[in-house]
Parts: sequence; C-alpha cells; structure tokens
Amino acid sequence: GGWGLAPILREHSWKLKGIVNGIDYDEWNPETDEYLNSDGYSTYAADMRGLLGGKKQCKLALQKQLGLPENEDACLVGFIGRLDQQKGVDLIADAQDW
Repeated sequence: GGWGLAPILREHSWKLKGIVNGIDYDEWNPETDEYLNSDGYSTYAADMRGLLGGKKQCKLALQKQLGLPENEDACLVGFIGRLDQQKGVDLIADAQDW
C-alpha cells in the first residue's frame, strides 16, 4: 500500500507530523477549549451533566451561527472527511430516516 510513498515518508519523518486515525484529546477537549467561550458556546465536562448543559448550549449556538432553526431536539450530524463512497458517507445518509 501507499503507492510507494512509505520509504519517502520514513525518510522525511523528522519533519512530518500528524494524527493517525484519531484526534488529539488534549487539543480538542470540551472542558478546556478556549474557543468555546464566545458567541454563545460554552466549555463543558464530558459527563452527563456536561452533555445536558454545555453540549446542548453549543448545539444551539452552532445552529444560530449557521442560520438554522434553534432546536435542541433536532438531529445534528457532523462529518469530517472526504465525500467519497469508501469513507462510508452513504452509511450516514442511510442511518436516519430524513
């Protein structure tokens, strides 16, 4: 795999940085994310109290920012990735009766 890029990537590994199949939980932490302290967003703990409070507040703030109706019960789906069939985008569409 890798179309022959593996040796090149190994050779230049000293100057390459990335996250393989995941996120950096220190940087993307809802309890400490400084960017969640503005425009109606809020930091929150990753527990039930946080999910019912701060996460809900962030959802409403995002809906407002995007010009969507503000509805805490609405289904809101986010997807980070290429819109390519091999990434399973069709599974997202098929998972919910829109």
